[in-house]
Amino acid sequence: MATAIGTVIEGKYEILKQIGKGGMSVVYLAMDKHLNKQWAVKEIKKTANGKNEEIVVNSLITEANLMKKLDHPALPRIVDIIDNGQTIYVIMDYIEGESLDKVLDEFGAQPEREVINWSIQICDALNYLHSQKPPIIYRDMKPANVMLKPDGNVKIIDFGIAREYKGTSLSDTTVLGTRGYASPEHYGTSETDPRSDIYTLGMTMHHLLTGIDPRTPGYVYAPVRQWNPELSEGVEEIINKCTAIDPVNRYQSCDELMYDLQHPDQIGKGIRNKKKKRLAFFTASACVAVLFAVLGAIFWFLMINANENNYSLKIAPASATVDDCFEAMEIDGMEGRIDAYKQLIEVCRSEQNISTATLEQLSKNKTEHMAELSESEDYPQLVFDIAYVTFYYFEASAPEGVDNSVRVRAVKAQQYFDEYLNIEGINTESDTYSLAGSYSKICNFYSDYVNNNVGSGPVKEPSAEAFVEYLAAASNCIDFFNTYEKDDTDESVMLEAYTVFADYINTYSNSMAAVGVDKSMVDTLLQKILSSAEALADRVTPNGENDNTRKALIQLCENDYKNRVDRAYENAASNRAGA
Repeated sequence: MATAIGTVIEGKYEILKQIGKGGMSVVYLAMDKHLNKQWAVKEIKKTANGKNEEIVVNSLITEANLMKKLDHPALPRIVDIIDNGQTIYVIMDYIEGESLDKVLDEFGAQPEREVINWSIQICDALNYLHSQKPPIIYRDMKPANVMLKPDGNVKIIDFGIAREYKGTSLSDTTVLGTRGYASPEHYGTSETDPRSDIYTLGMTMHHLLTGIDPRTPGYVYAPVRQWNPELSEGVEEIINKCTAIDPVNRYQSCDELMYDLQHPDQIGKGIRNKKKKRLAFFTASACVAVLFAVLGAIFWFLMINANENNYSLKIAPASATVDDCFEAMEIDGMEGRIDAYKQLIEVCRSEQNISTATLEQLSKNKTEHMAELSESEDYPQLVFDIAYVTFYYFEASAPEGVDNSVRVRAVKAQQYFDEYLNIEGINTESDTYSLAGSYSKICNFYSDYVNNNVGSGPVKEPSAEAFVEYLAAASNCIDFFNTYEKDDTDESVMLEAYTVFADYINTYSNSMAAVGVDKSMVDTLLQKILSSAEALADRVTPNGENDNTRKALIQLCENDYKNRVDRAYENAASNRAGA
């Protein structure tokens, strides 16, 4: 039974009103009759029915015991703990204000300057917790657990799942935290440590800046400037580093994070300087290439047929650029020849990038000269190559803020895969035809069921048949990759494909389980991705970029993604049993 209003505890704390309630605790506003000061009083009933209630009670008691030895401006103080045998009363600071989740509900995304100010205070408090001996890991940072006071400062509340870091356990024994904000190690992949708090702070900053709730079903993380391009590059880099999947790639301490939070403009400036240097380098390289091309064209012109030889010079494999190929397509008498188109795709493949402007110009030229191009026996392969390069390399070197997500790449590539499949007289028994069919189905899924518009939900819910079709198509693509020799395809493309398919399983595991997709089909594809990534070990440079990507993907497939699938199907089975 709750404590009655007017009750005086220990002859000192008079209960004025109830101001909060949890599953196993009630919070009251009380007046200290001796000091004439208001306090918050948390009432915890020590009786518990069942393991879950026992965990909650123990967490509340843990919160009190942790907080009573802490002293920091952003943490509420514990001034008294009263235990009468059946009930524990925790006397603590009464914090005026409202939680940041209510601020989000009322006002939406918050200004960058405010969020950085709050984050600096939170970071300082987390650093204080981490400096305790042993370190205290908070583990549940989110807007609902941060109070904004009338003076603009913040306080962290609710230490119910904080823990002292032992450093001896391979993983946490109990999964506690808030889904969406919690780091991968919250789910038992490894023991939570100070870097886990840095992850949850990063997700909290992301929510505060974008207004996008990470707890929303189907949520997929995207850098903050994709939601709001007005945000600075510096704050985007900070959040991206905080929320890296692998703790090794995050800030390793709150001291590191604090410095960047206090100097976000230096991060953005560094990024811009790098871009300027990179642009200057590429511009100089392009100028040199153009100079040699022009000189070569002059010599050819003096020797023999100018147009024919100029065309050959511009599309020469050793020196051709994107601009050279387009210029070759415009040479009188050469407009409908397919060689320039084939070389253009090879340039994009070697540079691992095809820009929006390049794809648009290519499509325009191809449409204008379709009659001549389609007469070539190489035309079907050209169409397939355009689709393939677009799917893997569209805007791969794009500047900040350009959408090059899987969905965008798939939508751009689908028209070319479909064109290939419908070319008159195409060999429908060929391996390439089968592969194009698989990619077409994959692209169609992203076109029909994934919507990247800010604030919009899915276009429509995928059916079991749609999921099964995607899984089968992805499996077919992997089978083709596994038959290629080293010179037939680039390892980075294979890793990108495996990553796309693995991310798909991770993103849609709950949905596939809910509509009854056979779990064995999902497990089989995940295992095929894992074994294919492992098989690349002898094809990549040890500890190089591709090898690091491969290792990270293997770890995700073996742990996070496999666990996500298992949980999704267990929950679906439980829901069906309950229904």
